[in-house]
This record gives sequence, C-alpha cells and structure tokens, in this order.
Amino acid sequence: MQSEPIHGAGRFYPIYRDSIWKVLLPEHRDWCEAQWRSAATVHLFNNILVRMGYWKVIAPPVRSYLHALFAASDALRFFETTYPEAVMRHLTHNFVASHTGEELGLKAVLTQILPSALRSYAHHAKAITARAKLGRGPS
Repeated sequence: MQSEPIHGAGRFYPIYRDSIWKVLLPEHRDWCEAQWRSAATVHLFNNILVRMGYWKVIAPPVRSYLHALFAASDALRFFETTYPEAVMRHLTHNFVASHTGEELGLKAVLTQILPSALRSYAHHAKAITARAKLGRGPS
C-alpha cells in the first residue's frame, strides 16, 4: 500500500494571515503569484478581510492578484463595482498600521493608559480605605 505524501502548510496557506492584504494591491501581484505557484488552495482569511473593512460586494482593484484570480474564473460578474487603488491602499495601510502599532501615537497610548491607571488606583484606594476602617491596615 502506497501512502500519500504529507504537504506542508505552505501548500494550503501560501500567504499567511498577516500578509493576506497583499492580494488586494497591484504592486504585490508578482509576489502573490510566486507564493501561490505551487499551492493547492487559495485561503483568503475572511475574518481578516471583514475586520479590515473590505466590502465583499466590491471587487479588488484592477491589476491586483485577487482581481486577476476572479477574472480568470469569470467571478467578476458577481461584484457591483471595483475598488479604486487609492481606496484599497488606504484600507490596507490602516489595517497594517493597526497591527504593527504604527498608528499608536502618544495621544492614543495616553487615552488607554490614563483611564486604566485611574481605575486601578480607585479600586486599590477603596480596598485600602475599607481595610483601614476594619483596623487591618494596608496589605
């Protein structure tokens, strides 16, 4: 009995989830084609596209890898229109920035840290006050 060979993850997930946005931009088309050259499937990580804000009734920009894939399979007819490249560039830039921390300026960090620190202080101050009233002192 001859067994089937076991394939690595790259055969089924040639582009990992943190780079899936590249299928949407024309400047990454050659890279995407190289990644998918020996792949058995195309996995688009739907949950990531949804979080990115991608509207699935709109086709990816012309010249992008995904647009070419849809065109080759006559699937572009299922879309209402096509994303302009500039819009997709902003969408993907915002997605990448939100995952790399690039979008976190001082104001963004402070709006997260200060309320959290104040909540922690209020909670601990209340606990210390309650313990002091019971004569136990801080611990």
